[in-house]
Amino acid sequence: MPIRKYDRAEQVAEANRIREEFERGLAANNKTTEELLDDLRQFSEDCQYLGYNWDALLKRFPDLWVAVYRAEVIGTAPTQQALIKQVSDQGIRPGKVAMKFLNTNPPLLVV
Repeated sequence: MPIRKYDRAEQVAEANRIREEFERGLAANNKTTEELLDDLRQFSEDCQYLGYNWDALLKRFPDLWVAVYRAEVIGTAPTQQALIKQVSDQGIRPGKVAMKFLNTNPPLLVV
């Protein structure tokens, strides 16, 4: 099956449609683009925190789910559902929090 080529007008129309959809999403969340970018930066930093501190966190919280928000552990639980509840109870949207299971016995992957 051949790949369909878009002409320039179709590309511009598609780009405009995507931008409008994005702007509607911003309005629905009552956030500016800068606020969304700040949220993404924060989430990225929290993921990096998990990576950089993996060994220490694994020793401290073996076989538990861990939530990190603003470079701080804000919750631990044996299940992801319990951790999501802990985060929500603190008034933080779980989607803004880096969560990871600290498995002391990860499965062996053969590549």
